[in-house]
Amino acid sequence: MNHIDETNITKEIGRIIFFLGLPSVAICGIGLYGVFVGNHGEGFFSFLNNEYISYGMVTVGGIMYFVEMALLLPLIKRKSDNEKSL
Repeated sequence: MNHIDETNITKEIGRIIFFLGLPSVAICGIGLYGVFVGNHGEGFFSFLNNEYISYGMVTVGGIMYFVEMALLLPLIKRKSDNEKSL
């Protein structure tokens, strides 16, 4: 039974990282690019030249990252507890 739970926990961690982790890093990174480069009119997307959109992307990416951490930390703790009990 513990092996099944550990497999499910590992799959759930992978899903969270794939659906929240990767997009949050991408959105935050593109937003930071827009803040530091796009505001000078040199953004590779025209919407990155708008500082409000860039800051909004950084904010949304940061919020997604914190939601990811809030979901991952209990799963990681549970997986660690399962490994200790084996």
